[in-house]
Amino acid sequence: MPFACIYVPNFPVAAVLRAEPELHARPVAIFEGKPPLEKIIAANEKAAGIAPGMTKAQAELCSEFALRPRSALQESAAHAALLDCAQSFSPCVEDAAFDTAVLDLAGMESLFGSQTEISRAV
Repeated sequence: MPFACIYVPNFPVAAVLRAEPELHARPVAIFEGKPPLEKIIAANEKAAGIAPGMTKAQAELCSEFALRPRSALQESAAHAALLDCAQSFSPCVEDAAFDTAVLDLAGMESLFGSQTEISRAV
């Protein structure tokens, strides 16, 4: 039985970039926690020198970048979009995690072409 997995790496950053597309070209870091214990939980590849686990204060010293608080609302909307995408390719979708969906591709070749074509489309 063929399956596909849609995994969105660095999901908190992806959720922010989905909501604020003007940030795509900039370094972005996401933090959570209460002051003074706010910690970086995710950063995109453009945010050189910023790593999960750093304090927000440490990250602010590194360079100019977009620093955003973690947003449950943005992540929920991005998760719903992930599931919508998956369901456009298969009626059998498993909500595996907030950043992952698994699709059952059995019988989908007649609609979308070969498994390779389906994976490219997804």
